[in-house]
Amino acid sequence: MLSRPVPVSVPKCTSPNPDLSFSLSHSLSLYLLSARALNSIFTKWGISASTVQSAGWNVSGELCSGRAIDDTTIDDTTYNPLIKCTCSFNNAATCRITALKVYALDVSGEIPEELWTLTYLANLNLRQNYLTGSLPPAIGNLYRMQYMAIGFNPLSGELPKDT
Repeated sequence: MLSRPVPVSVPKCTSPNPDLSFSLSHSLSLYLLSARALNSIFTKWGISASTVQSAGWNVSGELCSGRAIDDTTIDDTTYNPLIKCTCSFNNAATCRITALKVYALDVSGEIPEELWTLTYLANLNLRQNYLTGSLPPAIGNLYRMQYMAIGFNPLSGELPKDT
């Protein structure tokens, strides 16, 4: 099943203050990398843009919009898949993906390496899918992680020792 990437709009980055412009440019780069990573992950798992939009986020093409930034919790069973963003970076000018849920959607294959680039993730729920392979040492990139649920997947191997 082929799916089209989740559309993402690119916010304009301008400021009369050169230091702030650099900070905003760096934040924009991280935002775009996160958007590309999420698009790649969802494409590999066959999750379409229409599935994401029916879950109530990214409805305008803005990654951190709708359910991603409202009071909906990541554990809400109504919305799946779901991301949650925290928009408290750079004086609330920058949002980061801090939670990702792809629960029981029958996604299969190895966990895409792009997942390990979402370094602001603090909550990850990939339970009850058909994910295979082992967890790589790159899982250590997710040093903000507070909650990770990967049970009920046919994963193999041990957790990397450096995590």
